[in-house]
Amino acid sequence: MISEHAFIWILSHLLFVIYILKHGPYIRLLINSIVIVLLLYIYFTKPLTYDLVVYNSALESGIIYEQDVGFILLQYIVLHLPVENKVSVISGILGILIIVTAILISKQKNIVSILQVIAVILGSIYFLLATQNVLRQGFSSLFLIISIILLFKNRLASLLFFVISYSFHASAYIFYILIIFAYFVQSRIFDLKLYFMTMKFIKYFRDKKLRFSYGFVFSILLLIFVVVSFLGYHFIRYTKYSHYLDYVLTENRLLPAQKIIFIAISFIFTEILLSKSNKYSKQNETFAQLRLLRLNLFVFLLALLPYSGLAEAWSRILFFYFCIEAFLLITLKLQNVYDRLFFTFTITSYGIYLNALSILSYY
Repeated sequence: MISEHAFIWILSHLLFVIYILKHGPYIRLLINSIVIVLLLYIYFTKPLTYDLVVYNSALESGIIYEQDVGFILLQYIVLHLPVENKVSVISGILGILIIVTAILISKQKNIVSILQVIAVILGSIYFLLATQNVLRQGFSSLFLIISIILLFKNRLASLLFFVISYSFHASAYIFYILIIFAYFVQSRIFDLKLYFMTMKFIKYFRDKKLRFSYGFVFSILLLIFVVVSFLGYHFIRYTKYSHYLDYVLTENRLLPAQKIIFIAISFIFTEILLSKSNKYSKQNETFAQLRLLRLNLFVFLLALLPYSGLAEAWSRILFFYFCIEAFLLITLKLQNVYDRLFFTFTITSYGIYLNALSILSYY
């Protein structure tokens, strides 16, 4: 039976359907405000579940969960604060950081647009999973996405945020290296700077303009990631992380092959919409960078499907995929019907995502 919180979650996402139509600021202000109130009710009243129960049990006993130095330091600070529900404080800190970062990255200045950013972030799968389940990965992914966005603007700052990200979850270095590798390979196929400006796969070779199709680039990336996945899988067997290959949780969980159906349908449909939108209007470079990153992660998820022993790693990549998609939504400029369809379909589909409903119903 569906819980109260799951019902409110679905209802709040259905309200986003109104964004299919072009409305004035007052209607958007009203809708965003209602959505924020409904979602905040969920976050403030939902009982602790999954990892939060483990963290709370340790903190209530005065014990620090000793894994990853950044998270250890944060627990130490919160542990010495004269407050109750210490794990909720940590979750709240993460939530505030995500919202503030989203507002800064979106560069919105008027109240209607800022409330829209907040509503979208609160309603994202990323925010729900980060604040209500995987706290360490939540902090790590937030600093990692900042690091990636800064990669082409300020490499020193990018490296600093990567170090902070790594201090909360050791998997950050895998994502960082993987993304740099992907950018390196793609820069050999097409001009990255031109892509960030046009979202088209173009390369100039001997004064000739070469333009590659989306399907061609997708196929090349899939081939590369298939090889990387194969080599990585067998390389892990000779490292200290080899035990993870046999660590597969299946109880009350969907398998990657089941999860990818929802992801694939959403990805393909929204990419078609964005391709059509790009013919009529332009998005900013941050949006283009995030879109390309989402493509890389989707292809990587496909390449890892044959390896059941990497199911846990697959789930971590999927979480980061949702992180990227959340920030993709808040950097999107709603300039035409295709943008509005992309926005509405993506955020509304979160309302029926099974992992979200599971967290909101598992007490």
